[in-house]
Amino acid sequence: MYGKLKRICRLKRTEEVIETIANIEEEKLTYNGKFDIFYERFCKWDKGTASEQVVKKVLK
Repeated sequence: MYGKLKRICRLKRTEEVIETIANIEEEKLTYNGKFDIFYERFCKWDKGTASEQVVKKVLK
């Protein structure tokens, strides 16, 4: 999976980014299901409050 994600990280020129965004539906098909696997593995527990939790712990 990482190998396919590296393609996105290699976008260095503005034109490449614009082209990828313009063809987002094609990109979705390319990575169909892989994002869900990634999210389940790495993002499942994230609630978007990490900074708040750290501050509360530090100030406690």
